[in-house]
Amino acid sequence: MRPSGHVTTDGPKAWIIGRGGLLGRALARRFPQHWSAPAVPWSDPAAATVALREQAEQFRRWVGDDPWSVLWAAGAGVVNSDASALSSERASLLAVVESLADWPQATNDAAGVFFLASSAGGLYAGSDPAPFDASSTPVPRSPYGELKLHQESDARRVLAGRIELIIGRIANLYGPDQNPSKAQGLVTRLCQAAAHRSPINLYVPLNTLRDYVYADDAAAVIAERVRNRLITDRVRPARGDQEVIVVASGQSTSVGQMIGVVQGVTHRRVPLATGSSLSTRINAQRQVIDLRLTPTYPLIERTPLATGVRRVFDALVTRPRPA
Repeated sequence: MRPSGHVTTDGPKAWIIGRGGLLGRALARRFPQHWSAPAVPWSDPAAATVALREQAEQFRRWVGDDPWSVLWAAGAGVVNSDASALSSERASLLAVVESLADWPQATNDAAGVFFLASSAGGLYAGSDPAPFDASSTPVPRSPYGELKLHQESDARRVLAGRIELIIGRIANLYGPDQNPSKAQGLVTRLCQAAAHRSPINLYVPLNTLRDYVYADDAAAVIAERVRNRLITDRVRPARGDQEVIVVASGQSTSVGQMIGVVQGVTHRRVPLATGSSLSTRINAQRQVIDLRLTPTYPLIERTPLATGVRRVFDALVTRPRPA
């Protein structure tokens, strides 16, 4: 029985959960033979859990004895989200990894890898000192960071001794596929302010350092690591090896520098708003000034920052302005 949805025909079989998001779309371009699973009803947490368990079983039947990968790139939460808005995301991930761990290994000996997209910014917000790498101890400052740490722990515990696991702690992703209505992504927000000449309220100092990695560049590293694990499994079948990697450019840019890049690329001034509110003060407390990162593996492809910013701006000016 084939799963509902459709499948492309080249490369290792993959199920990308969160395929409509910034990272998910980039991963879909790296895994041509990905399953276009039916939409998950994320707005209904109970229904989403049921749907994910059913889709995991459909995916298993389609995979058969072929190498496979499941890549978790889902999540609506951001650093500013409160704990109540994030609880369903942990349950959704658990539904998937528990389903995978229940696969009958005796009849499904194909090499398989589960990739979990995590957040370097959320995890290392309270860590010290920078730069941070895969061995740095996570110290979250926000419910979002705590969620990511819980998701990592859940995946480790459930998949241990069963299925290969790669946890990718990813730097600040940006790219033209980012949803401009989501309160996330400094590059997108600055380009949006420039495109629509609408003020942006910055609640962090201009010397705040972040590592910005273009989504397709991050996806290239992730795809390479997944494929390497699949090759290793076919030569030396393993059960449950686990790896943590930091996916980053290795180059830090301050908020002030990024404003300069956006203004230089777009030839438009980025209007900045002044003033603060309780919510912006809380958000500021969840941020760290110095978030330099040391990538575990160098980027296979490196999109120049100005080129990436130009693509984001061009995508925004061609979209209808949000109401």
